[in-house]
Amino acid sequence: DFGGFNWQDFAHQSNSGGFSFNGEDFDLGDLFGDFFGGSRSRGRAKEQKGEDIQIQLAIDFKEAIFGAEKIIILDKQDVCDRCAGHGAEPGSKIITCPECGGRGKKQQTQQTFFGVFATEIICPTCAGEGKKPEKFCSKCHGQGRVKNKKEIKITIPAGIDENQEIKITGQGNAGPKSRTPGNLYVSFKIGSDKKFERQGQNIITKINLNIIQASLGDKVEVETVDGPVILKIPEGTESGKIFILKDKGVPELNRPGRRGDMLVEVFVKTPSRLSRKAKKLLEELKEEIV
Repeated sequence: DFGGFNWQDFAHQSNSGGFSFNGEDFDLGDLFGDFFGGSRSRGRAKEQKGEDIQIQLAIDFKEAIFGAEKIIILDKQDVCDRCAGHGAEPGSKIITCPECGGRGKKQQTQQTFFGVFATEIICPTCAGEGKKPEKFCSKCHGQGRVKNKKEIKITIPAGIDENQEIKITGQGNAGPKSRTPGNLYVSFKIGSDKKFERQGQNIITKINLNIIQASLGDKVEVETVDGPVILKIPEGTESGKIFILKDKGVPELNRPGRRGDMLVEVFVKTPSRLSRKAKKLLEELKEEIV
């Protein structure tokens, strides 16, 4: 029995990296990681990097097609302007950390069922530096960063699509005590357009023709994202016909100068009301149509 220790439970639980003893949960990775070289992740310098920020930005249809520049205001951690991010009150001396004696680490004991183990952790007072200001900054209290509203200019690339994300390096939260700042990640919510619909790199638009235009052909003005163009309609055009305007679509993000196409779908409208003269002409026309 070994004082309540169940070896069958131990064998079962250790396969998943942990076990229970006398109602307490243990993790073998943490336990032996601490014993043979300190905690796996606790106090590592890379964890002191500034946090990343993720936001979603609403833009309109044409801004997504052609790109744009936007100014946004973020409420974020910024470098403390009183201590320039160092955490020390201006004029304060830098002294050896009294808690760790300048080692940057301190000893910590941990009670386990194997006994008491001593491990080393990063000193919380000096964050592993071995030294600290004699007096911490009165504005940031030694953190080297404070929360501020900050204006950031964002360049939206031409051809960005819904929920695609761009990375702006170094514009996340400032790192504590002048450490590396995080990054800003911006995804996009794109508004709809009454005239156009996006389908990958192509843009779809619809136009109406009357039966005379469809039967005899015509030249009609079609609105594109670049402005109006003249489209030649051949005689005998049927409803549902799609015309392709090359290079009038969405720019390709990774291939500068390349664009998709605009697809123009035709709908032939049948008149619901006709004058007597119009009816007579159509009756005559009907006899001519084979």
